[in-house]
Amino acid sequence: MTEQKRLSETSIIMDLAQQVAKRVTRQVIRDLQKMKDGLLSGDDSGLRNAWDEICVQAQTEESYAWEAYEDTITGFIEGYVKKLPEYEQEALWLQTPEGSSWDSEDDHEDPYPVNESDISHYLLQEYLLNEAVNWENPRIRASVDRFSVRD
Repeated sequence: MTEQKRLSETSIIMDLAQQVAKRVTRQVIRDLQKMKDGLLSGDDSGLRNAWDEICVQAQTEESYAWEAYEDTITGFIEGYVKKLPEYEQEALWLQTPEGSSWDSEDDHEDPYPVNESDISHYLLQEYLLNEAVNWENPRIRASVDRFSVRD
């Protein structure tokens, strides 16, 4: 295989993975925005949904309940990952640390050893939490400002 063809294939896989990752991220954010009951921030926080709460914590500091938020996010991600076609899962997995260190030059007779947990962790760390750190709306901004005043 020529080096140029390999680079082209790598670029195609990376582009596909990025599109899929962004699509899954949008879907998970929408699901979290629909979660309006049982918020942990309190009725007086001004936050309307779980996504608002996650964004505030990502932009300030994690609360005692951060693990529960992470578990919820991961559950949503895993649900979407399981529904993806195999080639999209493979493209995502190849972007993970485990996938990028997998040596495709070795004579592997088996398909990629795709691991949904690797993909979910990658999407959480590289996409969902990055979105949360950068997400803004008046409710989040006000809550972050109140947090900053307390410090």
